[in-house]
Amino acid sequence: MAFDFNQFLDPDMSNKFSNNVGTSNNHNIDKTGIFYHVTTSSKLKDRIFYNDVAKYRRNLLHKLCKEKNVKIIFSVTMPNHTHEVFLTKDWETLSSIMRILHGSITKFFCRYYEDQAKGKKLFCKDVAYTPIRSIQHLFYVGKYIQSNPDYLITEGKAAPDSCFWMFEKDYYP
Repeated sequence: MAFDFNQFLDPDMSNKFSNNVGTSNNHNIDKTGIFYHVTTSSKLKDRIFYNDVAKYRRNLLHKLCKEKNVKIIFSVTMPNHTHEVFLTKDWETLSSIMRILHGSITKFFCRYYEDQAKGKKLFCKDVAYTPIRSIQHLFYVGKYIQSNPDYLITEGKAAPDSCFWMFEKDYYP
């Protein structure tokens, strides 16, 4: 059964769906969502998202999403992991975007940081896809993603890339 936008706005309907996290490696992804919280991390939690890699990732992600008609709701690129919330009509499109993105980032990283990339994989095999079933859950996840880089800010650093258009436009629940 596909999940539609009217059910997303109805808090009673959202409780009828499970919010299980599915990973691409285990092939247990709930593919009936319209909003997905997608997380990726580097292998062994190594720092791979330097500013130039994060900018390359952001530009490519925006280009791919525009081509495939997927909307980026929230996005943050941390030094060793990423969080995004996407709005998509089908999960397969989102999956193809993430495959292309990771392949391209790996090539980019290996070209410019070949001494760090020798003989190791950059990304964990598991990309986590969590369907978001309610407007409350969407804002909760968005606030979590927005607060994710707080520890870097207290250290006087910044996250390499972020986008929170819903919060920047004062779309709070």
